[in-house]
Amino acid sequence: MRTYSGLILDLSFLTIGFDRSASNGTEVVSSSFTNYAQASIGYSVVRLRKLDVYPYGGLSLQSGSLNFSRATRGDTIYNSILGVNQGDR
Repeated sequence: MRTYSGLILDLSFLTIGFDRSASNGTEVVSSSFTNYAQASIGYSVVRLRKLDVYPYGGLSLQSGSLNFSRATRGDTIYNSILGVNQGDR
């Protein structure tokens, strides 16, 4: 017999992810994230001997970034608007 009420509280503070980047030639994609604080609460709706199911709800304060960069070509000469669009893919 279980003696807890089925309520669960999950708190976390300052979770920092590792910066990741991938490159393909002169193109680079990089990403990072930081989770400053998170609070979640859940309640056991299914309580079996080998399985508990907890739906969660919560709030968090986080930030993240995703950046794409590519080296520019200095020898490009544009003579029409079509050339500008094709050069800036």
